[in-house]
Amino acid sequence: MPRFLEVAELYARKGGEARVLGLAGSGEEAAVEQAIASAEELAASILLPAYGEFLPSLPADTPTLMKDLVASVALYKLTESHDQVNPRLLADHDQALAHFRLVGRGGASLGFATSPAVDVSRPGILTTHTADQARLTLANLEDM
Repeated sequence: MPRFLEVAELYARKGGEARVLGLAGSGEEAAVEQAIASAEELAASILLPAYGEFLPSLPADTPTLMKDLVASVALYKLTESHDQVNPRLLADHDQALAHFRLVGRGGASLGFATSPAVDVSRPGILTTHTADQARLTLANLEDM
């Protein structure tokens, strides 16, 4: 069962059923379902540490932007076994992964209805110590 994106939604977002099945090579919907599952696992693995229970569990609860990004990754997954991959599909895939990573670090949002608090703190050593004070020397350790 899909978590973020239904097969019909992939067809609608990426040029229709004939195009997507054509990219699958085998022309079977099972390959499309596997590509979606793989893309969802990849997205969840990047976002889960930061979002945990805030990630949607059903496609109906998934924001449009996240569906678009998962669709881009799934479409690439359908073609990654080909000798050559369309440069546009590769670029879309890379942009989607970059965006997922940015979201996972708190630098962007996917528009979830609820999201965890973002940690905006900074390590104290970067803001309160000079390079000389940060060195591990006996004198500096005694001051701590």
